Amino acid sequence: MRETHENRWIDAYLRNERVVRLAGTEGFNLVGGFGYRCDGPDRKPYVVTRQKNHDLIFVLAGTGEYIDRENRRYKIFPGVFFQRWPGERHAIQIHSRRYAEAYLSVPREALLFLKAFQSAALKAPRVIEFGLARQIPLRFERLIRDIRDTPEPKLAGVALRIIEFYLEVLGAGTSREAKLIENACLLIASDPSNRTRLETTARKLGLGYSNFRRLFHEHMGQAPGDYRIRKRIELACELLSGGLSQKQVAFKLGYPAVQDFSRQFHRVMGTSPGRFLKKIHHSGFRTINQIN
Repeated sequence: MRETHENRWIDAYLRNERVVRLAGTEGFNLVGGFGYRCDGPDRKPYVVTRQKNHDLIFVLAGTGEYIDRENRRYKIFPGVFFQRWPGERHAIQIHSRRYAEAYLSVPREALLFLKAFQSAALKAPRVIEFGLARQIPLRFERLIRDIRDTPEPKLAGVALRIIEFYLEVLGAGTSREAKLIENACLLIASDPSNRTRLETTARKLGLGYSNFRRLFHEHMGQAPGDYRIRKRIELACELLSGGLSQKQVAFKLGYPAVQDFSRQFHRVMGTSPGRFLKKIHHSGFRTINQIN
């Protein structure tokens, strides 16, 4: 990423590594700091195992990939948050000459607190794009200063402020994902007969296809291709109910042959188009919801 005049303030965070660590009396560790590396791209990922805390990291400079325990790769670049979860094996691979980040870390117990009250926030994406806004590292700096300067008897208040920050970030990431998938459903449902590759739909949403497919399945419980087929068959039911023949419907929905349409219809509906029509005529029903 080419730095502009507007984000030269980042240099203030790249001069040296600043790390603060303060442990509570019962081992409730709060960690925060700014990290900086300037030793070129990694040849191999830096692998971390037996992670004890949950880390929330904001990238200030540099590019690379975050690799989770299932070997899924997420691009990281300035302006994104990413998470490291307790008990997971994960890795970071830096692609640029220099890399800088701001980070906060809370113990597993804090996640149990979040789960009790805001379980949806824990389903936030691994990587959340916020943009390189100056107020974010300033927020980190305030929290890190609080960790450093607050006496142990008052650390609970600092922990709550950090958890509040976590909720803001993770909640925003969850909302953004849900909105993206909602938009994807609208795009697909608006023209289910469209044969455009779903990679094009993903690009319209600003996502890579593998990430789009994963998010769609997590939110909708099915692959985007299966969702489009379902919507296409629902439209076929409406067209058949409206009086079109099987051949007309197959042509209208872009099937190369009536047989292809019939096979896919049977796979989704559990019956053939002909039997579907007979049931409509026999019962007088006119909608797919009534048939199902």
